[in-house]
Amino acid sequence: MMLPSNGQYFIAGALIIVYFLLRLNISPRVTARVNPRSYLLVVFFALVSVNLYVHQKKVEMGYGSDYVSSVEQSLEELRKALPAGQRVGFISDHRIHDVSSLARFFLASSSVAPSVVEDGTAPDLVIVSMNRFDPKLIPDHLVLVRDFGHGVMLFRKRQE
Repeated sequence: MMLPSNGQYFIAGALIIVYFLLRLNISPRVTARVNPRSYLLVVFFALVSVNLYVHQKKVEMGYGSDYVSSVEQSLEELRKALPAGQRVGFISDHRIHDVSSLARFFLASSSVAPSVVEDGTAPDLVIVSMNRFDPKLIPDHLVLVRDFGHGVMLFRKRQE
């Protein structure tokens, strides 16, 4: 049985209420047999156990989406397609200071090393990393070289 994410707090609250009922000596026959300090020790042990159980289940299920593993192969192919040590541009479909855009930028930067990734379209080659492709975000002077999948594409400047 898996508890809801806040189930541990309901259990903790119930155990603490029982402890205070024992301390108030509402039922003298029960209180005489159970020492409240011993019960408090059991309460804390139960809280720790429930907390560890819930944490273990969260770790087993995983935290959030794993963007890296789904895009990893695309970025590996992209790295192989780039000339080593060349500067490349970067475009994303998010605002520049958005967390998702920064994550995509840093992931692309580290994946294509030793090539240097810079924001914008100034270099001859430009990496495009988008959740949903929007052709309006691609400047007219760029031509698609290859689509690596998972929203990762490589563009180059149009030869004139």
